[in-house]
Amino acid sequence: MLLDHARARGAEVREETEVTPLLASPGGAVEGVEVRTKHGAAVDLRAPVIATAG
Repeated sequence: MLLDHARARGAEVREETEVTPLLASPGGAVEGVEVRTKHGAAVDLRAPVIATAG
């Protein structure tokens, strides 16, 4: 239900995807993440706003 709500408002939701390292600027600010898809491909995702949970 929460994912459907987020998608309906334009969020990009990636399932079966593992976050590997955080991507940081030279100054240390987090700019995105590297993810590994269920097929093993590494993809860099960058965004103006990063939210983490843990």
